Amino acid sequence: MHPDTLLSELGTLAGLPELKLNEQGCTRLVFDGSLAVNFEWNDSLGQLLVYAPVGRLPAEGKEPLYRLLLEGNLFGLETAGATLSVDPLENEIVLHRAIEVEGITATAFQALVGAFVDTLENWTARLAELPAPDPKPREESSTSQAPAGMFRV
Repeated sequence: MHPDTLLSELGTLAGLPELKLNEQGCTRLVFDGSLAVNFEWNDSLGQLLVYAPVGRLPAEGKEPLYRLLLEGNLFGLETAGATLSVDPLENEIVLHRAIEVEGITATAFQALVGAFVDTLENWTARLAELPAPDPKPREESSTSQAPAGMFRV
């Protein structure tokens, strides 16, 4: 099925029956007033790329966050088959999925998009609830014991 047909049928459910890709092959839908989901057509692969920002990367203490994201990606069980990644240009976490449009029905497409939005909402909430990262551990005090004949710098 053509991506514009899939998007038009999805748009009809959302009250936007004219929903389609623009000249660059992109469009965006905002769900619940805050979840911006992008759709981008990749003609050479015959895939509709679906992606959305989930949250910003912290300046420090990224390791626990990276672990959480990698664990969430494991087998796609916590992402409904989508993938969590880091966009270094925007310094943000992105949820994305490629949907093969050949042979997909409008109902199946709507179910995939619905699962994507549910996953986006879940991960956005999870990341917003994370505690602020611990400050960098302080170096040992200069008064700590150093072996005889050695200076502690």
